[in-house]
Amino acid sequence: MVRIYESEGIHVTTHQTFSTTPAQGQQPAVPPPAAQPQTLAQPASDGPLLSLRAAVVLTIAALVGIGVGVLTGAAESGTAAAVLAGCAAFGGSALGLNKVIGS
Repeated sequence: MVRIYESEGIHVTTHQTFSTTPAQGQQPAVPPPAAQPQTLAQPASDGPLLSLRAAVVLTIAALVGIGVGVLTGAAESGTAAAVLAGCAAFGGSALGLNKVIGS
């Protein structure tokens, strides 16, 4: 394909060659596609995402964190302090409940 561009007295000629077959002695630029189609991995089982124990621990920890955050915010400590206090309470209570609630 040859293209000629003319603009304000400047002449530019470009030449591009496209071929689907490689020249003699050269390797193809793109390897051929794989012979086997790729399949998605199937899940091992259709079990629950979380165990009942983990769901209970995380739910109670979330309620504790929300409660601490609301109480901290009600004390007019600021939004950032309330969020940080709630997150700290969630983390601490999740660790504590994990040890307290038996497996």
